[in-house]
Amino acid sequence: MLKYAPNQTTSGIDLLKITVVLVLEAAAIFLLPLVSGLYTAFVLMNLWDWFVAPSFSLSQISFWMMYGLTLVVYVFRRPDYVRSRQSELRHEQRHKAITVMLNACVPAEQRTEMSNALKEIQEETQAHPWKAGFSGTSGTWRDSVIGEADRIIQNTFVLGLGFVIHILAS
Repeated sequence: MLKYAPNQTTSGIDLLKITVVLVLEAAAIFLLPLVSGLYTAFVLMNLWDWFVAPSFSLSQISFWMMYGLTLVVYVFRRPDYVRSRQSELRHEQRHKAITVMLNACVPAEQRTEMSNALKEIQEETQAHPWKAGFSGTSGTWRDSVIGEADRIIQNTFVLGLGFVIHILAS
């Protein structure tokens, strides 16, 4: 969550900005994957009806049945908590190693300047958390939006290509 220094005050405009960012991030985190999943089910339903059902003499599939199947596939594909926690620990270890290596590359006479610059960045992030994102990092929710938008674009391309092949095969 957003953290503030104990003596830090925020104006009404700052609170409004933070509220807007939180609402946008919540939409990005919860609604966009839902819309993307529904759209994926629509694309898969059409591909099934155009190619799989006629090829194997199967019946067509409803949208909700396909959505249910995509949920089943999602449950089997998603990493469990243990694997994701192990991945997080490996990421933290790599981050610490990179920090040590970069610190060794900075000449001794420039370390104070670098330390001051890093402190300024941290203070700016604490003073204006909406510039950094929900969790204080710039990529968390933005990466989610980009990933889901990429998924929607890919699905649109696949749907269009499938439609062209379906028309040509008819």
